[in-house]
Amino acid sequence: MDSEDQSLDSTFGQQRVFNLDDPLVDPNVIAYLRGVRTQALRTSAISTHWRSALPRHSADLYDDETPSREIPGPLLAIEHGIPSWIEWFNETRDIILEEGKPSQEYDDRSLELVLHHLKDYLQEQKGLKGNSAHVLDLLQNLRPTSKDDGGEDVELEIDPEWAQSMLLKVKAQKVASLDDLKKCIKSENQTPPRGFKEWYNFLQSHEPEHSYFTGKIINGETVWTLLQYMSHDWIKDIHKQKRFPRARRFSTWLLYILFHLPTNVTAEYVSNLRELGKRCKKAILADARLAESKRPILLKDCQSSEMLELSTPSPPENLDVLNVTLVVIAVVYRQRDLTNWQDHGL
Repeated sequence: MDSEDQSLDSTFGQQRVFNLDDPLVDPNVIAYLRGVRTQALRTSAISTHWRSALPRHSADLYDDETPSREIPGPLLAIEHGIPSWIEWFNETRDIILEEGKPSQEYDDRSLELVLHHLKDYLQEQKGLKGNSAHVLDLLQNLRPTSKDDGGEDVELEIDPEWAQSMLLKVKAQKVASLDDLKKCIKSENQTPPRGFKEWYNFLQSHEPEHSYFTGKIINGETVWTLLQYMSHDWIKDIHKQKRFPRARRFSTWLLYILFHLPTNVTAEYVSNLRELGKRCKKAILADARLAESKRPILLKDCQSSEMLELSTPSPPENLDVLNVTLVVIAVVYRQRDLTNWQDHGL
């Protein structure tokens, strides 16, 4: 019998395919269909038992987007500070490059002044012995300064780190006379350090000055070597601050390295800058995740004597060398993705 001849089912509103009362239909088929019908009658077409387990959600125009994480305040402060930080960096860099003292060899007058100030420094120390006492004995043979020499007109302050470094050099060269001492000092800054250890000692024993970047010590090649040393090793000293004087000295040197880098660089050098930027960003993120992080070394605490003498602009409040390094790389060298704080598990 055709299905069109069957009446509509009163429950499901559909026509039967064939007559279940027909004796020609297999009894097993009839039993199966009746079982299916019974199961259908017992099962609700709509189930609601799971609805209470799901969170309620209101449809939104941007349902297909991943919700953004809340960015901590210190990281937002970096983005807000970029304009003023870059302005400070550019102004300070220009002053250092234009007004900083270029490298020059000692003449007789300047060498005499250095020796007199070294003598004054040693005389202020107490309990001198060994090599330090020996050098002071040699300096007793200096002729007195006079106004004609300009001794009272020229201000010169001996860096204690430089003095200690020079004393070690004098000891190594077994200086025996005042003339030997003069030769030892005049030979300084004529040969650049070689290798990581020598550069480490040089940076820690010398305060950064523009003159080091204009003479025989730091040139267009070695400045990138120093940047790599900063990236691989010394940036950790700056961040961890295990020895504050060492971290502060490295911070000032890093700032001077940034001052003296060219602004237009090849892809290879951009890669080096990005590596340094990533190390700074990693340290900044680590601090942002801590409830109480160590106070960073602020730029106002690590300005060089040269910066103070040239009256460079005061650094922005609470700006440290890690932040300014990251921002300079991001803006000056067009690596703005480094200051994207999304998707960092904050």
